[in-house]
Amino acid sequence: MSQSKIDLSKDQITGTLPVTNGGTGLTSGFINGGLVLVHSSNSSSSASSVTFDNVFTTTYDNYIISATFERDDTAGTYIRLLKSSDGSERSSDYFMTDFSLNTDDSTPDYSNSNSVSTFYIGRGSGSEAGTDTWFKLWIKNPMGSLSTYLDGILYGYHDSRDNYSSHYLMGNNTVSEQHRGFKLVANSGNVTAYDIKIWGLINS
Repeated sequence: MSQSKIDLSKDQITGTLPVTNGGTGLTSGFINGGLVLVHSSNSSSSASSVTFDNVFTTTYDNYIISATFERDDTAGTYIRLLKSSDGSERSSDYFMTDFSLNTDDSTPDYSNSNSVSTFYIGRGSGSEAGTDTWFKLWIKNPMGSLSTYLDGILYGYHDSRDNYSSHYLMGNNTVSEQHRGFKLVANSGNVTAYDIKIWGLINS
């Protein structure tokens, strides 16, 4: 399968955003600093995974990722962090909880995973070909000396239920090692298109 790779350096910061809605959905009460756009890209090429390398630096403690993507099957999508030491994938020690609600059901579902190889962002929702899945992820402390935390929300089409589902995701990778980027991976099949923006959160 093919794979797209994006390699960025710290000097490719392209702009700044105030801490108001500004297209990010954040409110001024969320943080006491601001947002700096460190990466923006999109593609309509089909690939089994897309790598965003060198997008995390020690300049910021926290990052916000906002993205839409399309899939060509329903097997789900996940994220793996990239080790700062060599850019390889972190493929162990993910812990996460996923709360979800479908538009045809008022009862929420939840699942959890302990010490697994990936951080799922599309588990249980699927994504029909040509249908966008949207997610926003907050990554805390990727370049610090402690665990890297991941919290986010996802909205996507649930194929088997023929409706949409929303997810609240939270978890961490317990390895105390710096992570300089991440990879978006199709569990099977391909990511057929994506549009992504990454902001660094200015420390207060």
